[in-house]
Amino acid sequence: MKTLAALNDALTAAPLDAALHRDMAEAQRQHGDLFLAQVHAIAAGALQLYAAEPPARQALELCTIATAYFTNSDYKIAATLYRLVLAIAPDMAEPYMNLAAMCAAAGYQAEADACRQAAYRIQRVFIEQDRRARARGACCCLTPAAIPATCRSK
Repeated sequence: MKTLAALNDALTAAPLDAALHRDMAEAQRQHGDLFLAQVHAIAAGALQLYAAEPPARQALELCTIATAYFTNSDYKIAATLYRLVLAIAPDMAEPYMNLAAMCAAAGYQAEADACRQAAYRIQRVFIEQDRRARARGACCCLTPAAIPATCRSK
């Protein structure tokens, strides 16, 4: 079995490879990281299911799955899946906007602003929940590692 670093490098080069995601899920499980094992298993299943589709469709389907986790307040899985979506389709605005909401809720304002600006460069109009409503439901376990590099403050 490949090392985690080798698998990570391979996935960076080929984020649409379902077999690599399955290998990474198993490697993470053996390493004791059940969270990342679950995320890679989800990605592998979705990518396998939509393997005959073009990359843009695969990214859209993964984004739909990520959004389901986001709307169910499972922000850590959602953020990780959104990062995968952006690796496949960096021109999708929705992952950036949802990452902006998660970053803001977690107190990462600079990262939230950077994600929001990345989204605005792609798509100009968004409807955002007002800050008071967001604050009431903003229990977020987002970590800096889950924030895409394009959204990290400089």
